[in-house]
Amino acid sequence: MKSLQLEEIEQTVGHDKTVHLYREIKKRRRIGLGLEVGAAVLFVAIIVLLFAVFGCGTTGDRTTYTTIAATDRAVTLSYDGYVDSVISGQSKTNDLPAISEGFNLFKAAERTAIDAAQGNSGAPPSPEMSRQAGALLQRITNAKGKK
Repeated sequence: MKSLQLEEIEQTVGHDKTVHLYREIKKRRRIGLGLEVGAAVLFVAIIVLLFAVFGCGTTGDRTTYTTIAATDRAVTLSYDGYVDSVISGQSKTNDLPAISEGFNLFKAAERTAIDAAQGNSGAPPSPEMSRQAGALLQRITNAKGKK
């Protein structure tokens, strides 16, 4: 069906003009694709930049989360990812009790930090909360992917 339409166009405007139009359309598609890819890369770069500025700051080779809420989010996502890997069979279940206990200890330290900050989850995490988060994340890193 498309070839019939192209033949009609070619008969109407001539072969040279048809080839020229085809090349222009092809070039515009490439430019459009380039713009879409560029926009996607720019979007990802902005998200990464925003996360770096507002989510965490780095000191040396360690990442320190700047707020109680950001620390909670990072630890909860890591824990959920680990549990998902256990459910899908990518990680052994042997480490699950210790990691669950570590998660409970982290949550207790988080509640204490929020109480100390008078309910402000935007406050910096307490040293105990940071220590519990680091210990739990290390356990998850060591256990994840073991079969």
